[in-house]
Amino acid sequence: MGFRPILEPLSPASLVTNALIEARLRVYGPDCDIVGRLVAFSEYDLVIQPSDWQRLPTGSKWASMVENNIVVDRSAITWIREEA
Repeated sequence: MGFRPILEPLSPASLVTNALIEARLRVYGPDCDIVGRLVAFSEYDLVIQPSDWQRLPTGSKWASMVENNIVVDRSAITWIREEA
């Protein structure tokens, strides 16, 4: 006789909440990291107002410039941290 637990995978807790709007974040992705102020977010992407010096690598597929903001594909983010 044995015990075989059945585990359901839990969806990960969202790292991005309304409390982070206007916060300065560093977002790490496959080819670079992006530093800037979080303007908006959805289930699919983050909208970040970049620091003055921030530039995206040529051909980046996970982030793109839209007007003065960077739109980041959330599925490609490897790590996020709040900057001081």
